[in-house]
Amino acid sequence: MAIPLDLPPFLLFRYSATDDLDCDGEDLRAARNSGFVTFVEKTLFSCDCKLKKFKVVFEYEPRFASNVDSWTRFTAGKGVEELYLQLWPADTKYELPQLLVIPEGNVAWYSLKKLSIGYLKFSNDVIERILAGSPVLETLELDHWEGFSRLDVTNSCMKKLILREFLDIWLSLIHVQPAST
Repeated sequence: MAIPLDLPPFLLFRYSATDDLDCDGEDLRAARNSGFVTFVEKTLFSCDCKLKKFKVVFEYEPRFASNVDSWTRFTAGKGVEELYLQLWPADTKYELPQLLVIPEGNVAWYSLKKLSIGYLKFSNDVIERILAGSPVLETLELDHWEGFSRLDVTNSCMKKLILREFLDIWLSLIHVQPAST
């Protein structure tokens, strides 16, 4: 199925008026096609309203790193509340832009309520900075993760913590402070 690279004006208006953008390359059967990436770019950058949710699922290739970087930067700037990136296959790693997650700096995702990331490797320091820089985070979902041995959740907004497929042998300590009611 071909993906329209030149969106008609009525579709651009529709996309610019929505607050929930879900781009699933698996459903479109075009995940290996650079046309899918172009489609996501045009759709995302035509969005002129507050974006609450941004979801992308596709077969990631390293040549698309700068595209995914621009998507994550754009959504962070839009104050997205829910970010979901599912980039596969597992043996092809994507690193979040240093602008968003800098081990020496701070994360500033002040509007983010739900974060779902799969196939990731973070240090203890980076996961701590993500949690500290996401003060209204309600749901944290990590799928196929490794690299850190301590997860200290003290955020009073946290309602749901989902940990799937821990790739290291051992997680030495998980501390979860219950949400205040």
